[in-house]
Order: sequence, then structure tokens, then C-alpha cells
Amino acid sequence: MARGGMAAFCPLYPHRGRGNYRLEGSGWTSLTRIAGQAASTGKSGGKLIVTQEEYDGVLEESRENPKVLTLVFFTASWCGPCRQSLPAVRAVAREYTPESLKIYEVDVDESTDIVASTGIESVPTIFVMVQGKLLDLTVGSVTEGVLKNVVKSGFKKVK
Repeated sequence: MARGGMAAFCPLYPHRGRGNYRLEGSGWTSLTRIAGQAASTGKSGGKLIVTQEEYDGVLEESRENPKVLTLVFFTASWCGPCRQSLPAVRAVAREYTPESLKIYEVDVDESTDIVASTGIESVPTIFVMVQGKLLDLTVGSVTEGVLKNVVKSGFKKVK
């Protein structure tokens, strides 16, 4: 079920040249990647996922833990609605223990292979999964109340 927050979202365009990017060789390269600054925690407080292998590991972990809800927040540094959604994701992270809700963050500019494999077309996008299966999908800016309801609904399906 797709659910839209406040209907504010950013469509993804390759090679847009915004934010912390510079043209280098064959295309736009993230300055974070150039500097080698691999952060393990995203701005949302969730674990930052960069590679397809890491994302596959998240799905595998979700499959192995049927009582744990997994939230994946797809975001971008240049996206205003993503920044508006950050407080909601942080609030949900504070409300639940890591043993019951795992939160991950994917920067779509750093992780184009994950974007391609998931079919993400706009940010912010939030996946709520259990056992590696998508329970809910939210596209666009989301409020704390809406996200808390989405997560509560997910926990009802888990139990």
C-alpha cells in the first residue's frame, strides 16, 4: 500500500549536479565518497547503508527476525522534504528499541545500485518491512504522527 505524506517529494534525476558533488571524469561524484568519509550512522539516526551487499544483508536480517520491523528511509542531502521528514524518523527511532525496530538510511546519491534494484523514483521514500517483505510504502514528506501510525500498523501485522 503506497501512502503519501504531505505530497511533497523530490523526483530523482541522474547527474543533476546539486549538493556536494563535482564533475569528475565520467560523471558526478559525491564529495563524501571522494573524501572517503564513510559514515556509519545517517542523519535520521539509522544505520547508513551504501552498497547493494549491505542492503541485501538488511533484507536477510529482516527475513531471519520475524518479530522485528525494519524501516528503510531513502533520502538525499539536497531534498527539502527529506529534511522535513527527519524529525519524524528520529521520533520513531526514540520510541522503539533497536530489538523491535531496525532503522536504516539510504542516501540515493551514494547508493545508485540500491535505488535501481528497489525502483525508488522519488525521495523521501520509506519502506516498512517484516521478514524481508514490504508491509508499507510511504512516498513524500511525512509527519511524526503519520509515521508513528505506519509503524504501529506494521507491528499489528507482526504480532
